Amino acid sequence: MKKIQSLSVLFVCISLVACGGDPKSASAKPDSLWPEGHERGSSSSSSSGGEEPAAIVNQPIPFHENFDNAVDTPGFFSAAYKGLNTDSSLPFYFAAGGFLDDEGNVSPTSNSWITGDDNRKLQLGNGRFTIAQTRQEVGTTTADTSVPTWGELDLTRPYKISFCVSSVGTPSNSNFEIYVDNNTTGGNNSRYGAGNASRIFQMATHNLTPGQRVEVLVPGASGAQIGAEHSFLQFRVSSGGWAVIDDLVIEYQGEPHTFNLPACTAAASLPPVPSVPPVTPTAPSVIAGDEQLTVVWESAGLGATYELLYNTVNDVASALPFDGNPVSATSATITGLVNDTTYHVFVKARNSAGSSEYSEAGSGTPRVPAAGGGGDAVLSEDFAASDAATFFNAAYKSITGDSALPLYVAVAGSDRITVSDGVLSMHNARFTIGDKGGATTAADQPNGSLDLSKPYRIRFQIIAAEGTGNFQVYVDNNTTGAGNSIHAGISSTASRLLQQSPADITAFPYEVEITSDVGTATSLLQLRADSNVTRLSIDNLVIEYQ
Repeated sequence: MKKIQSLSVLFVCISLVACGGDPKSASAKPDSLWPEGHERGSSSSSSSGGEEPAAIVNQPIPFHENFDNAVDTPGFFSAAYKGLNTDSSLPFYFAAGGFLDDEGNVSPTSNSWITGDDNRKLQLGNGRFTIAQTRQEVGTTTADTSVPTWGELDLTRPYKISFCVSSVGTPSNSNFEIYVDNNTTGGNNSRYGAGNASRIFQMATHNLTPGQRVEVLVPGASGAQIGAEHSFLQFRVSSGGWAVIDDLVIEYQGEPHTFNLPACTAAASLPPVPSVPPVTPTAPSVIAGDEQLTVVWESAGLGATYELLYNTVNDVASALPFDGNPVSATSATITGLVNDTTYHVFVKARNSAGSSEYSEAGSGTPRVPAAGGGGDAVLSEDFAASDAATFFNAAYKSITGDSALPLYVAVAGSDRITVSDGVLSMHNARFTIGDKGGATTAADQPNGSLDLSKPYRIRFQIIAAEGTGNFQVYVDNNTTGAGNSIHAGISSTASRLLQQSPADITAFPYEVEITSDVGTATSLLQLRADSNVTRLSIDNLVIEYQ
């Protein structure tokens, strides 16, 4: 196996009301409450104490943000939209991760943005942002109480944060979270101590109810006042899910605001129009078949389509266009090719702002299957199904020779498997590939549709993995016991091709490659995340002969 680098809970008080990753750390007291190298604008107050932090001017509370005047995502996170009260040259809202790329444009892989509909809202998915943070950085808050806070919100009095939920994503392991004086992803990295005290709200994104306002009261049942005279907030949604919110209000308890809030309604939102062309894709992966090539490439982001060219020489100018152009998915199969001839495939991405250059070539050579080959042994899966129910339906993909049987079967934990945005996520669940039915045993031949009687390779990317358990890949075993397979005669664990813990993975995406000759002409595969794996997300699954 090889890996590649690419790019617990305190509920203070929550009520639902019907309507209508951190690279930097610091523990020393800062000399300044401003970003390193920042020259303060004319509107900022002067420091009167030499080495003492500059005086912070707080944002008046109550406060209402409806996102209506945000032209686009970069604009929302600019000082021109809303600057800090202490220094108007710095933005009041800071994109801490997942929103913008290094150039300040909407990240091509982002799931967080200002929506594109006329009634602007904010979608948050695998991203985070801070409100009123004067030191605009991430990963620097700690439990050190000698370090002063650096925000523009006076949260020393009982307060309430509320917002309208407009829409949410499909069920996942993702959480919507709110932190106080914490710019990390760990709830203990704040002056308020252990037990995730700085995290004043956490709820699974899919448990948020569209058309309802969420209210967070501090202090809540614990009686703890989480906040300081100069506090800031962080909103975060972990990877896998998303939520669209509107009409965010911060107010003091017992002092009702006078804002004229519209009715909170459930509504779908439009994604933003891309502002820049997509970057040039990397060379695609090419899987050879009989007179065909299956081509797989990485997503170029929101709203992108793709154009493929192929050639028998490594030259774009003389290459032929793929008949299926433009392609909206991230895989395609080129047919009608000549076996034993090497082909070079190029891919270009396009969106409404323009197109990229063609990628470097990915190459493959179609061949006649070896004797005894066939069936479903060459498989490319990009998890393009709209949801898990579709993915596990025979209409999506079926067993070769029996269109009534689905290729993929959720053996256990079907409600803990999701398919969304081209990624399959699961926890405490398992599913099979090519299983025609019946529990496997050590005495019986498997009842599968995959011909794995000759050496094969399994490849997939792990996009995210969390928990203390193991995830496994089995061949000819649809149970949880490694010995329940015809291959138990080789060894008690011969059917288990892979066992790995999320704790062993330090960078994502993580490339898994399994090579094996353990199999039969009627094989099946099983992927499993045990009960201690809290999240496993995979993409780009490929099964091929060596």
